Amino acid sequence: MIFILVCILLFVGCQHKIDRGVVVEKLYSPSRTTYTFIKVGNVFSPMPIIQPESWSIRVEDNGIREVFNIDNHEWETLHIGDSVVISKKNK
Repeated sequence: MIFILVCILLFVGCQHKIDRGVVVEKLYSPSRTTYTFIKVGNVFSPMPIIQPESWSIRVEDNGIREVFNIDNHEWETLHIGDSVVISKKNK
């Protein structure tokens, strides 16, 4: 019973609280590669994990701030202070 309640709270907590607001920050993360080691037989072998570059914006509305992932083209055209409406594809 407690497990189900925790799962529901985690799921509800993942939803975005705002769907419009003002861009207060633009965020960019370059691509990077990290390695984890997996055991193959008696040997540990490195396995690369590639994380592609990503673009996002921090949007604020009535004191609530949230981060939304967007594509490169949208990121380049937006400026801090722009008003935005968040579509379902960015949620």
